[in-house]
Amino acid sequence: MKKTLSAIIFFSITCSAVHAQKNTLLAQGSTTFLSAKNNTSSGSYNYYSRSTQFSIEPLIGYQFSNNWTIGAAANFTSAKDQNGDDIQVISKTTGHNFVAGPFIRYTKSISDFFKIYGQLDAKFGSYKSTSVSNGIPSPITLTNKGSVGQVNLFPAVCLNIKNNFGLNFNFGGLSYSYNTPKNTDNSNYNKTTVVEFNFGKLINVGISKNFGSGKSKK
Repeated sequence: MKKTLSAIIFFSITCSAVHAQKNTLLAQGSTTFLSAKNNTSSGSYNYYSRSTQFSIEPLIGYQFSNNWTIGAAANFTSAKDQNGDDIQVISKTTGHNFVAGPFIRYTKSISDFFKIYGQLDAKFGSYKSTSVSNGIPSPITLTNKGSVGQVNLFPAVCLNIKNNFGLNFNFGGLSYSYNTPKNTDNSNYNKTTVVEFNFGKLINVGISKNFGSGKSKK
């Protein structure tokens, strides 16, 4: 058996607008695109699996002090998985989910170059996925949908490089999430809850740009 993995693309951008200053607005957004393909050979048969995922996460808040920001954040994700061989598509799954909710952030400027912040957010929404696979005498279609929610608490740092451009580093934190299915075609699809502490186990890097007149007040 021979396996090859190719065409992996990951792209993430984060932008924020308006300096961390009292009585101003904060606008921030991130987007991620992932594409992967796995080829497997067994004898004279060639199999493949393809996965694509796109997500966008906007955030807008009101900075009511030099340190505190409150607002709302959202996330929309769309994904597609496909498996097949040289002759046919064996199975295909498409899905999407949308969540939104409030957040609160505390920011502390250490210097003109370095600042840290902690954020607590809660997002709630729904998801839907449809799977189609080959069957006899006709294809089999399963639909899963339900409600999801997540609460995240994490620290992050921002390095001001030049002209209010910054590099943002998020090293993970503490999260709680749940998944409650409803009107599903899969009777084995049960409610799940997950509590995870992943600080130091991952790193998210983004680019930010602060737009404002002058420096923030200390």
